[in-house]
Amino acid sequence: EYFQEKPDLRKALMWYERAAENGDMKSQYRCAVMYYFGNGCDINYEQAEYWAGEAMSQGHPKAALLCASCVAEQSHDTYSIKDDVENFVDYLRIAMDSPDEWARNKAKEWMDEFVHRKRKLMSELHWDGTWGDD
Repeated sequence: EYFQEKPDLRKALMWYERAAENGDMKSQYRCAVMYYFGNGCDINYEQAEYWAGEAMSQGHPKAALLCASCVAEQSHDTYSIKDDVENFVDYLRIAMDSPDEWARNKAKEWMDEFVHRKRKLMSELHWDGTWGDD
């Protein structure tokens, strides 16, 4: 009965953004999560990556993994990233050094899957050592 109204997520995002703009790491991460899931706003992976990047630069333990996820979502498939492979891999490497065990394990899992799919693709493309030229 204490919370009879739904929380105003738009207002929450506004306040988090104010704190985030003033350098509050937790608010930066919360903004990133809200933009990522569309809580109080439309889903916006670019904004989510921006705020997660700000939080990551201050050492938030899960922010690098969220950055990697944003890159993947903008590419529509975690393992077919074309234009942002370097950023995706860099974010995963940072997350693999996180003090947060869940973030470390998830980053390692994603990296292993990314490497596996890359190797599989390369073996399919180069199955006979050529590009199909006669």
